[in-house]
Amino acid sequence: MKALSLSQLIFILLFTYIHTFSDQLIGCALYINNSFYDLKNLSNFDSDYEADLGNYNKLKFNLCYQLNQPCSKNSPGYALINNTNTSNCRIVASGYEKNSFLLVNDTYNNSQPMLQIHYQNYSSTCADNPLLNYSLLINLHCNSSLFQNKITGLKSGCNINIDFTSSNACSKLSIGILWEILEKDKIALSIIMIIICTGVAFFGQRLFKPTIFLLTTIGVAFLIIVY
Repeated sequence: MKALSLSQLIFILLFTYIHTFSDQLIGCALYINNSFYDLKNLSNFDSDYEADLGNYNKLKFNLCYQLNQPCSKNSPGYALINNTNTSNCRIVASGYEKNSFLLVNDTYNNSQPMLQIHYQNYSSTCADNPLLNYSLLINLHCNSSLFQNKITGLKSGCNINIDFTSSNACSKLSIGILWEILEKDKIALSIIMIIICTGVAFFGQRLFKPTIFLLTTIGVAFLIIVY
């Protein structure tokens, strides 16, 4: 019974892991191009990030979650631009979708993978051109040796670019083609695991040591694939 319980546990954890990664494409967790990003450590629950855009313009933004201090309670969003001279506050990022994320080569960091977030804006028009909406692009630069986040901003007309460098912007996993096989062949993998679990159920107590060896091998192989 011990061996059976262990096999069932491995089976449940394996498929929970796969479905968790494949489903969390929006929000704080993202699986893209064989890499997994978890941005929850970049979320700011107390205050919002700030970037100086020049000409009295300051950008306030948050990642994963909406602004802690929006322009007003009736206009939530992920980023706003505030002119400290005129006190004009406008939402520049009202949301993002699955296709808002891109993985590109970071030309400033040895061409390492860099996550880009393209925010969409439906809330307010651009102050420089009322016919256009603001466009916000956040580049998440990975620097594993950085202890404090570094944020710089650039505004060109209605387009705003933010360079956000952080150790939390690095991918958590790089799982490669083996993970693609697991993702595409879930049914076949399910059948294999059911056969293994069935064998363990009938012969687990008789062949306790080989069973433990088999299950340990499967567990270690899975960890090698993932990490």
